[in-house]
Amino acid sequence: MAIGVLSLGSQLCYSMSLKFETSASTVALLRKSGNILISFIVDIVYFKIIPAAMTVAGASVVLMCVFVGGIRSFLMERRVENKAAKTVLCIPNDNADSDTEDDKGDSKGWNGVYIKC
Repeated sequence: MAIGVLSLGSQLCYSMSLKFETSASTVALLRKSGNILISFIVDIVYFKIIPAAMTVAGASVVLMCVFVGGIRSFLMERRVENKAAKTVLCIPNDNADSDTEDDKGDSKGWNGVYIKC
């Protein structure tokens, strides 16, 4: 009975994670790396087995790669959001020779404020 309840809870959490995270590969990677940690905890607490040094080293490498990949994914997502926030409409420049106060852009493209077309 307890295994069924825990399995149902696990599946519900997995479904909710897919709802919030758009990439299924990220969720699967985190699920598998979480299983590594859970297996170590079960081995030590329940079975009283201390993992070998090579096993801990291998798991550390895998978890470090997952951690670095997660940070990279977070930074890339943040970069895309910042780029989207800075997107501005292309405004036609009817007065190509004017150097008014409002004309701060450079005719070759992006200057951080707007683009002249």
